Amino acid sequence: MVEEQKEVVVEELSIENKDVPKPSMLEAKIIRQVEYYFGNVNLWRDKFLKEKRLEDEGWVTIECLTTFNRLQTLSMDIEEIVKALEKSKTGLLEIHEDRIKIRRSLDKPLPDQDDPILRKTSKMKTLFIKGFPLTYTLDDVQDFILSQECQNIFIKMRLDNDKKFKGSIIVELSTLEEAKKLLKDEIKVDDQVLKVMTRDDYFKTKNENGGSKPSGEGKENDDKVADNTEDQEPKKTGCVLHFKGASEDTSREDLKEVFEKHDEEIEWIDFNRGETQGYIRFKNEGVAKTVLEAVKAANDDKIVVKEMELEVRTIEGIEEKNYWILAAEERKRPKFQGYRKKRESKGKEGWRKRRRPWENKNKGEADKKPEQADQKPENTHIKFDSETVGKKPKVETSVET
Repeated sequence: MVEEQKEVVVEELSIENKDVPKPSMLEAKIIRQVEYYFGNVNLWRDKFLKEKRLEDEGWVTIECLTTFNRLQTLSMDIEEIVKALEKSKTGLLEIHEDRIKIRRSLDKPLPDQDDPILRKTSKMKTLFIKGFPLTYTLDDVQDFILSQECQNIFIKMRLDNDKKFKGSIIVELSTLEEAKKLLKDEIKVDDQVLKVMTRDDYFKTKNENGGSKPSGEGKENDDKVADNTEDQEPKKTGCVLHFKGASEDTSREDLKEVFEKHDEEIEWIDFNRGETQGYIRFKNEGVAKTVLEAVKAANDDKIVVKEMELEVRTIEGIEEKNYWILAAEERKRPKFQGYRKKRESKGKEGWRKRRRPWENKNKGEADKKPEQADQKPENTHIKFDSETVGKKPKVETSVET
C-alpha cells in the first residue's frame, strides 16, 4: 500500500513537469548530465549504476550521483539538482517523494539493444556537424547543442593524429524532431555557418570521394531526410505489439496462428525467420492491448509460440511514433529494384532472342553462309626432318574430307 502511494506522488510530479518554466543554462546542463547517466546508451554499459539500481527497486540516491566527476563540476547541492530535474520535459526520470533519490521512469523501460526499430531511429537522429572553432572543448559543444534547444545522447569529438579537435562532431540527439530541426535550419557559431548532415550521408559522401573530405553535396540529401519525417504523428495508435524471445524457426504463420484467434485482423508482421523479435500490427486502432490480454487469458497468462514463451507488450509514445516513421520509409522504397536494374543492363534492345553465332559477327562476316561457318578447321601436322639437325621443322597442312 505504501508503494502505491509513492507511485501516485511520482506521477503527479511528472504531470506538473509539462508546464514548468524553462530551465536556466546550469539547470539544463544538470538535466542533460543526469539523464545521460540513466539514458539508453550509458545505462546498458554502466556496471556500477546497474548494481545500484538492483538494491532499491531502481532508486539511486542523488548523493551517490554527486560522486560522479562531471556532475560534481556542475553542482553537489542535492536540492539544486532536484529543482533542475523537476524542469525536465522528457519524463525519463522519477523523483522520490523524499526528494533525495531518483530512478528511471517505470513507464520508460530500458529498450532491448537488439530492437531493430531502436537501431534504425538511432541512425536517423545521429548527425555529422562540421565548422566548430578548433579551440572548442566537449563542454563548449554541449553548451552549443543546448543553445539550439536540443538534448544530446552522446557526442564524439573528431580528433586528428595529434589528438587535437578537428572542428567536427558526431552527435546523437534525443529525438527525431531535434535532428530534423538542425538539418533544416541554418545554424552558426559566431559568423561561421555549420555544415549539418546525417551520419549515414556523411560516410556515404566520404566513400564516394575516396575517403576525402565530404563536399557540400550532402545538404540536398539531408533535406530529403528531414522531409521524410514531416508527418510525425502516427496514423493510428494502440495497434502495434512488440514481441521478443521467438525461436529461430518461428515463422509469420506461427505468429498469426496465435494472435489472429481473437477476431482482430493482422495488417502486417515485421519479422523474418531466424530473428528473435519483431512487431505485429493490427488493422483496427486501439486493439493491441485487448488482443494481448485475450491471448494471455487463453493460456494461463502466458504467450507461447513454437514452444517458446514470448515477452509481448504494446508500444506507445515516442516508440510508436518512431515505428510509424520507419514504416513510412519502408513504403517509399521501390519494390523489385534489383530486377529492374537487371533488365536495364540489357541495353536499349531489351530482351531479345538468342542469336546464332554467325548472326553476331561483323557486317563483313555476316554475309558468310552457314555452310561456310560450319566448315571444319584445317588440321596441321608437323613433320621433322630426321636427316638434318638444327633445321626448322617442316609444316604440312591437310584438310580432312
